[in-house]
Amino acid sequence: MNQTFANGAFLFYRTGSACVPRLPAEIDAAARAHGITREITPQYAGDRQAVSRAISQVSAHLSKQGWLLRPIKQTRHEVCYGIVREDKDQARERLEYLHDDVLSWSDEHGNGSAVQGLHEIAQRVDAAYQALRGRVTAGDWTETLTSYLTTTCLAQAIRDDGRVYWIPPGRLDVVRHLQPFLEAMGISLVICEVEAEAKTVVVQAAQEGLAAQLASLQDEISAFDGQQKPSTYRLRVEQLQALRKRCTVYEGTLGIATDHVQAMISELEQTTQKLLDIRGVTNRSRGQGHATPRPRETAASFETRT
Repeated sequence: MNQTFANGAFLFYRTGSACVPRLPAEIDAAARAHGITREITPQYAGDRQAVSRAISQVSAHLSKQGWLLRPIKQTRHEVCYGIVREDKDQARERLEYLHDDVLSWSDEHGNGSAVQGLHEIAQRVDAAYQALRGRVTAGDWTETLTSYLTTTCLAQAIRDDGRVYWIPPGRLDVVRHLQPFLEAMGISLVICEVEAEAKTVVVQAAQEGLAAQLASLQDEISAFDGQQKPSTYRLRVEQLQALRKRCTVYEGTLGIATDHVQAMISELEQTTQKLLDIRGVTNRSRGQGHATPRPRETAASFETRT
């Protein structure tokens, strides 16, 4: 590892104009060509999300033309928007709104292939919807990249809104491997050295990040009453193990003392494992007859299995 990156790196990405909507198959083909796993390739968000994006896209250009789109009905399977004319009377200092027409979309009765409406604005929304339908957009990339950086790469957000991350030295090769693929998708990935003077900022962000994750898990586990699904307990065990791994990396790279955090993780893991054991016994006693009991699933065996 180049010693100039001994403190890791700051990273941010930018989805430029070249990050156009693409079919998932096109993205998967590019990923295979660059040796990238599907873990980093976003999937289509669905028709319901596509129609919302189309409405937002068209709405952004309407106000200057004196038109507005206002929601009337929004459910998981149906949307209806009013097409409203906005009139400004500067002499009387008044705004008046005239409901002109509606546009609608529904996937409940086979109408999800198009946005319905005769108004010219409804036709614009439908055109935008058809351009987005079935395709992955920049918004999908943002969500997937953020998840990949914070989980696989153990990145720590430096800004409160994310956007800029710190990457441990041991994960820089993974990030660099992504650059050619993301560039082909119209996404610029920028990696900057962390100079010695900036290390204190990274340390503080890492400490705050660990504390926030631990507090969130602690609050949720404290609220467990033994009635949650076994899968819920297993997921929390997995999250605690991931947090322990993050602690180890941060301690080795930044010299952060994580003994207290590690102790809390172990305590929470034991609590969750006990609830998982109790839940497993309860489920086996409810009508499973003389089925052969499954071996006790410990945190260690779960970690090995996953």
